[in-house]
Parts: sequence; C-alpha cells; structure tokens
Amino acid sequence: MRFGRRIAAVILTVLMLLAAGAGAESEYRLHPGNVELFENLVSVLKGSIRKPEGTEEAAEALVEQIRENSESDGRIAGQMTEEWFRNYLDGDYPLRKYNSKKETAEELEDTDLDRETPRAFIVLGYRLKDGEMTRELKGRCKAAAAAARSFPESVLICTGGVTGSNNPSRHSEAGMMKKYLIRSCGVDEARIRTDPDALSTLANAWNSFRILQSEGEIHEVTLVTSTYHMKWAREIFRTIAAVFREETGYGIDIDENYCYATAPTVTVDVNYQVINQLRALIRDLTPEAE
Repeated sequence: MRFGRRIAAVILTVLMLLAAGAGAESEYRLHPGNVELFENLVSVLKGSIRKPEGTEEAAEALVEQIRENSESDGRIAGQMTEEWFRNYLDGDYPLRKYNSKKETAEELEDTDLDRETPRAFIVLGYRLKDGEMTRELKGRCKAAAAAARSFPESVLICTGGVTGSNNPSRHSEAGMMKKYLIRSCGVDEARIRTDPDALSTLANAWNSFRILQSEGEIHEVTLVTSTYHMKWAREIFRTIAAVFREETGYGIDIDENYCYATAPTVTVDVNYQVINQLRALIRDLTPEAE
C-alpha cells in the first residue's frame, strides 16, 4: 500500500511538472536584464522556507534592482515578494474554512468583503478519478456554493481541464464541477463560467483572468480550493494578477480565501510545486533571443 502511494505521488508530480506551463501564455515580457534577477529572486524565496533570516531583505534588494531596469517588472516582483513574506510564510495567516453543516459562508460574511460588490469565486479543480469527481473536488464545490449563497452578486468560475488516466469520455474538471454545482448544490447555471483547459495553477489563473476581462465587470476575486493548496494558489494568482495588469491594464484584486478542509490524498510537496510554477512563469515571460 505504501509503495502504491509513493508511485501515485511520483506520477502526480511528473504530470504537474509537464503541465506547469500548460495554458500559461502571456504577451508580456520581462526586461532582458531582469530575467536572471527574477531567477535569483525565486531562489531567495525558496531559501526562505528553511532559513528565513535575512531573506526578506535580500528579496527586497533584488526587487529594487529589477525596478531600476523596469518599473512594471518591479511591480510584478514586488507583488510576488509581498505575497510570499506576508502570507505564504505566515503560519498565522487565517484560512477561512467551509463549515459543511452550514448552507452559507458565514466565515466570509464576517470579513470585510462587500456582499453587494460584483465578485468572482474562482473554484480550482482537482484531478478526476476514472472521469468522475473525487470527494475533495465535491468539497470545493460545496464551499463555492455556500459562498455563492452568501454573496448573491457573485459568479463562480470553475477552472480545470481533462485529467485522470481512465477518462475515455474526456470529462473536464470544470465541466463536471458545473454539473455538480447545478444539480447537487442548486446554483443557477447563469452564474457559472467554465475554463475546461487549465492543467496547472498557472493556467487556472491566466484562463480565469481572461474570462473576467472578457466580461469586464468584475475586479474582486476570492479563491476556493483546499486548505493545503490555498497559499500556493494565492502566491501564483496574485503574481499573475500583477502581470495581467501590466499586460492588459485590467486590475484584479485577490482577496480573502475559502477552503475545503482536507489533507492531500497523495504526497505533494507544496513548497516544491509553488517554486516550480514561479520558475515556469519566469520562463514564459522571458523574451525570445534575437
């Protein structure tokens, strides 16, 4: 049994690595002199996980160097760094956890979120099993439905592509989530948007932001995912939001969070995954050699 779990973990990691850049395409490009500085910045963030002493100062110094070459690059680097040290490394950062016994998201109602402001709850997918939703993915959808009831002016964006080794009908996470939200959670179909293509957290962010931009009315976003995935997702989403603003002029504020409380069902090195995806983002933003 343990051996099988290890194999499953290895397979999942390989698939995530292959998918890290899937759908994560941007027209924005870094200043050529900043590519190595961004790579150094991510290395500093990685080092801060084990030995945080002095790393925030080192990161801020790199952000200033990046800003000297490009103000827009500096804003992106600043957002990446701020989220990392203020939230990702903060053991006391409050995760708002869905209470499965409640129909509404009271944990979010008690925050400063305006219930009348147009808002998107972005619901991140989770790998399908034999083409069907897992308990974890259903839990994320139930949390999203509770949030939708509490915030009547909100929409839900379900993001996740075709996953699972035994999925002959090629069901997408997003498509299955939409059906579940409508049939089992009673959410109005008109409130649901889908991204059936994303295969990584990077692509979840890019594709969801493009949906928001196409509608042009919503700038406030709250993420819905599992507890162990939330900080990772916030780091990626807030960094890409900074890139998206520089590229398109469309501002998106990632505020608060709503979590389905669960541990990962297979071994996942969260720190490795978030660092890997930040590096994949830098590769995507690197200008082509002339």
